[in-house]
Amino acid sequence: MIMKIKNILISSFLLLLVACQGQSTDSQEIIDSVKQRVGEAIDTAQEILPQKSREVQQMTEEEVSKLQAFEYKVVELNPRPSVVELEVQLRLLGRDKWDCFDLDWIADSVVISCKRRPPSWFRFMQKFVL
Repeated sequence: MIMKIKNILISSFLLLLVACQGQSTDSQEIIDSVKQRVGEAIDTAQEILPQKSREVQQMTEEEVSKLQAFEYKVVELNPRPSVVELEVQLRLLGRDKWDCFDLDWIADSVVISCKRRPPSWFRFMQKFVL
């Protein structure tokens, strides 16, 4: 739909440009054609704007809800890892933005509990607004 509006506006502009260069002898015909094309562009915009508005509102609500949410991940390392292996695993989790807040040594394994905020465009924008 956006491409249709863009094409209508471009063709209208080109018609006006041709008229200004004296390429056409019937200026009223060109004016009528431009009016028709602009009317089509307005009609198309009125059709798609309500749908796009609803989509933007829904996306905004989803992004706002992400600002207060957490994702959780529990990783079990079995058999019980060495300290070096544990550091490697923690680095991998940290690289993916997981904040590991608890380690439980259970028998022959280690359970790591992690959390992170879900990705959100709003979180990115906060840095520039504040």
